[in-house]
Amino acid sequence: MMFDVEDDSIEYETVEDEITEEEFINNISNYSSNKLCEIIVCYRYLKINKNLSIICMEELSKRRLNGDSFLFEEFIDTEYNKLPKLDFSIPDFQTIVSSLGGLNGR
Repeated sequence: MMFDVEDDSIEYETVEDEITEEEFINNISNYSSNKLCEIIVCYRYLKINKNLSIICMEELSKRRLNGDSFLFEEFIDTEYNKLPKLDFSIPDFQTIVSSLGGLNGR
Protein backbone atom coordinates (compact mmCIF):
# COMPACT_ATOMS: atom_id res chain seq x y z
CA MET A 1 0.00 0.00 0.00
CA MET A 2 1.36 3.39 -0.92
CA PHE A 3 0.32 6.66 0.61
CA ASP A 4 0.28 9.77 -1.47
CA VAL A 5 -0.11 12.61 0.98
CA GLU A 6 0.42 16.21 0.15
CA ASP A 7 0.43 18.37 3.22
CA ASP A 8 1.47 21.97 2.69
CA SER A 9 1.51 22.55 6.45
CA ILE A 10 4.62 20.36 6.82
CA GLU A 11 7.83 22.28 6.35
CA TYR A 12 10.88 20.30 5.40
CA GLU A 13 14.31 21.62 6.20
CA THR A 14 16.48 21.94 3.15
CA VAL A 15 20.07 22.87 2.59
CA GLU A 16 18.91 26.37 1.66
CA ASP A 17 17.43 26.73 5.18
CA GLU A 18 20.82 26.37 6.80
CA ILE A 19 22.61 29.50 7.91
CA THR A 20 26.24 30.03 8.68
CA GLU A 21 27.53 30.83 12.13
CA GLU A 22 28.37 34.33 10.91
CA GLU A 23 24.81 34.89 9.67
CA PHE A 24 23.46 33.69 12.99
CA ILE A 25 25.73 36.04 14.94
CA ASN A 26 24.84 38.99 12.71
CA ASN A 27 21.12 38.38 13.26
CA ILE A 28 21.16 37.20 16.87
CA SER A 29 18.99 40.07 18.07
CA ASN A 30 16.18 38.75 15.83
CA TYR A 31 15.98 35.42 17.67
CA SER A 32 13.68 34.84 20.61
CA SER A 33 15.11 34.24 24.05
CA ASN A 34 13.62 30.75 23.95
CA LYS A 35 15.54 29.95 20.75
CA LEU A 36 18.79 31.21 22.27
CA CYS A 37 18.16 29.06 25.33
CA GLU A 38 17.51 26.02 23.15
CA ILE A 39 20.91 26.44 21.55
CA ILE A 40 22.52 26.57 25.00
CA VAL A 41 20.63 23.44 26.06
CA CYS A 42 21.81 21.66 22.90
CA TYR A 43 25.38 22.54 23.71
CA ARG A 44 25.09 21.35 27.30
CA TYR A 45 23.47 18.12 26.20
CA LEU A 46 25.41 17.23 23.06
CA LYS A 47 28.58 19.30 23.57
CA ILE A 48 28.36 20.86 20.10
CA ASN A 49 28.46 24.51 19.04
CA LYS A 50 30.19 25.81 22.15
CA ASN A 51 30.94 29.14 20.45
CA LEU A 52 27.27 29.70 19.57
CA SER A 53 26.27 28.78 23.11
CA ILE A 54 28.60 31.43 24.53
CA ILE A 55 27.29 34.04 22.08
CA CYS A 56 23.69 33.16 23.01
CA MET A 57 24.46 33.50 26.72
CA GLU A 58 26.08 36.88 26.09
CA GLU A 59 23.00 38.02 24.15
CA LEU A 60 20.68 36.84 26.92
CA SER A 61 22.81 38.71 29.47
CA LYS A 62 22.64 41.89 27.37
CA ARG A 63 18.89 41.57 27.19
CA ARG A 64 18.71 41.18 30.96
CA LEU A 65 20.81 44.32 31.46
CA ASN A 66 18.41 46.15 29.14
CA GLY A 67 15.41 45.24 31.29
CA ASP A 68 14.26 41.88 29.93
CA SER A 69 12.82 39.86 32.82
CA PHE A 70 12.93 36.47 31.05
CA LEU A 71 14.33 33.90 33.50
CA PHE A 72 16.65 32.23 31.04
CA GLU A 73 18.67 30.37 33.68
CA GLU A 74 15.54 28.59 34.89
CA PHE A 75 14.37 27.91 31.34
CA ILE A 76 17.73 26.36 30.43
CA ASP A 77 17.85 24.19 33.56
CA THR A 78 14.24 23.04 33.15
CA GLU A 79 14.64 22.11 29.48
CA TYR A 80 17.97 20.39 30.08
CA ASN A 81 16.53 18.31 32.92
CA LYS A 82 13.69 17.12 30.66
CA LEU A 83 16.19 15.34 28.42
CA PRO A 84 17.12 11.71 29.03
CA LYS A 85 20.50 11.23 30.64
CA LEU A 86 23.21 10.13 28.22
CA ASP A 87 25.58 7.40 29.35
CA PHE A 88 28.42 6.58 27.01
CA SER A 89 30.37 4.52 29.50
CA ILE A 90 31.35 1.11 28.26
CA PRO A 91 31.65 -1.68 30.81
CA ASP A 92 34.99 -3.40 30.84
CA PHE A 93 35.27 -6.86 29.31
CA GLN A 94 35.62 -8.58 32.71
CA THR A 95 32.25 -7.15 33.81
CA ILE A 96 30.59 -8.47 30.66
CA VAL A 97 32.09 -11.95 31.12
CA SER A 98 31.12 -11.98 34.80
CA SER A 99 27.53 -11.10 33.95
CA LEU A 100 27.44 -14.18 31.71
CA GLY A 101 28.38 -16.39 34.68
CA GLY A 102 26.28 -19.32 33.51
CA LEU A 103 28.54 -19.78 30.49
CA ASN A 104 31.69 -20.37 32.58
CA GLY A 105 30.91 -24.02 33.25
CA ARG A 106 30.72 -25.07 29.60
